[in-house]
Amino acid sequence: MMVAVRGGNGRFQQAAFWAAVMATVGLLLVLVGRPIPIIIWDEGRIIISAMEMRHSGIGLVTTYDFVPDLWNTKPPMLVWLMTGSMAMFGPTEFALRLPSLMAALGTLLLVMLFLRRITSSVAIAAFGGMALATSVGFFGEHGARTADFDALLCFFTTAYLLLLFFAVHRSPPPRGWLLLAGVMAAGALMTKGLAGGIPGAGLLLYLVLVRRWHRLFETPRYWVAALLAGLPMLLFLFLREAAAPGFLHAMLFNDVSGRFNNPASINNSGPPWYYLDTTFARGLFSLGTLTLLAPLALPFARGRVRLALLFALCIAVGQLAVVTMSGTKLAHYYLSAYPFLAIAAALAVHALFLWMTRSVRAGRLAPRSLWIARLVPVALLALGAMQAIDACERVLAPREHYPRTRYGALLDALSGVRAPVLLIEPGINIPDDPHYAPELRFYAMVARQQGRSVAHVGKMDGIASAAPDTILASCDPSIVPLLQRQGADIILERDGCLARWNGGQASLTQPPSG
Repeated sequence: MMVAVRGGNGRFQQAAFWAAVMATVGLLLVLVGRPIPIIIWDEGRIIISAMEMRHSGIGLVTTYDFVPDLWNTKPPMLVWLMTGSMAMFGPTEFALRLPSLMAALGTLLLVMLFLRRITSSVAIAAFGGMALATSVGFFGEHGARTADFDALLCFFTTAYLLLLFFAVHRSPPPRGWLLLAGVMAAGALMTKGLAGGIPGAGLLLYLVLVRRWHRLFETPRYWVAALLAGLPMLLFLFLREAAAPGFLHAMLFNDVSGRFNNPASINNSGPPWYYLDTTFARGLFSLGTLTLLAPLALPFARGRVRLALLFALCIAVGQLAVVTMSGTKLAHYYLSAYPFLAIAAALAVHALFLWMTRSVRAGRLAPRSLWIARLVPVALLALGAMQAIDACERVLAPREHYPRTRYGALLDALSGVRAPVLLIEPGINIPDDPHYAPELRFYAMVARQQGRSVAHVGKMDGIASAAPDTILASCDPSIVPLLQRQGADIILERDGCLARWNGGQASLTQPPSG
């Protein structure tokens, strides 16, 4: 596989590259798998905001329970895209997660195009793409698999950083590249606020190391790009605060003084080596701790390969430094660095292979060492793929089956029953909702849009006012035994969920499924 040749038949190389892209895309789609039930953190709340915006119309104010949301204070870019996706495909798990999946596919393509341009090697482009695609942190929760901010953020940050890499090595920088970089940076800021600018720390580090920081001041084009990046965010903040005052204070608390710097506010903290542990030691990035050896290839790299390798390492190190300083530590905060870890690993392999090729020609190494060098990256990718499959079965699959994810299947099973449904679910006690269960809320909203009557209470005493022909149902392990003891008129029991009549009998259009 690792035949890092340049040149060759142009059409063949082009066809081989796009075949590699399609294979990598297929690999990612296999790992993402079928749509899974809605998960509570964090996509559950984002999905409710999208469902409510679909009902109320596109706007600047995201809501939860149709009240301006001051818990999730991210800009509405992702919610807009999810709302648009539902307009085309309906309110389904697939539609809501499609923007994240498309963003992840776009990031894969950017990484492979960048590697192809830097190395002229299809094999190296494929290696980098597959290393990224098989990373659990990239395709799993908060990545391509779920409707969270991070996959879309990763696409925008990767795009603007790669454009700026090429721009800073041209004098003057192409106007179109910088304008597009500004648009991509604006997209990053409008996706996750201040987090969209964090990878820029690595860019500044790179400019200092290669002594090109002064180029930022040689032409106004960079400042025009910066203005283009920041203006949409500033305009949004002004209009959002005017539409529903209090947003700015809540956003600053969430992103700076509160949850971002105070782990106690959301119960997520960790030691200084947290991201080294989760990303490399625990294997959220497919190549694991071997990725940390990439800097050792710098002395062997030449020309633009060396510059690109140093750039990727600076982005990864810069973002690592920023998120490590944060009091709140969550593994997906480092997701935007994953494309650059893949780029660094691929370029390190390329540099070492070219060095070995030169050494063989000079007689310093035996020719058979090149065959071994070709097999090692293939073995690493195979190991990464096996780890990814194992993570799907061992880590991600169990997350599909906690009780609150089952309400969609429960309501589907009761779809043939002509009766109101009252769901009893305690949920989680958070500041703005003592019975927080966004997964249930989503499936209940979908059922209501289908003309069904579905309500939710958080305690058993909430059923006192239920009509006699109401179906009482729950998937909560503490509630199901209580429903069983209160009556024998059970109409459905499956996967830990139970539904029974409150009294009386409603008509059935068909037996409950399952």
